[in-house]
Amino acid sequence: MWVDVGNFVGVGLAGVVNLLNVEKIVIGGGVAEAGKILFDSIKATIAARAMKLPAKTVKVVKAKLGYDAGLIGAATLVLYELGITNASK
Repeated sequence: MWVDVGNFVGVGLAGVVNLLNVEKIVIGGGVAEAGKILFDSIKATIAARAMKLPAKTVKVVKAKLGYDAGLIGAATLVLYELGITNASK
């Protein structure tokens, strides 16, 4: 199942790579916990479907914040709106 998910995600990301020539794609949340099997499938699909040079240079990595990313982002937004931090700038 994760190989199939990686293929579908990779097809979409290959389009992003072709359109925007991004340097890095960060994948987070629960899906990222699938691990190596998912990431290998995504990378293989990007390599097969994206233009040669961007496909070779783009990095696909797991988000460092994991499950806490949404919570940290929401808290940062609240602090910013309250004027406690300027983290969004």
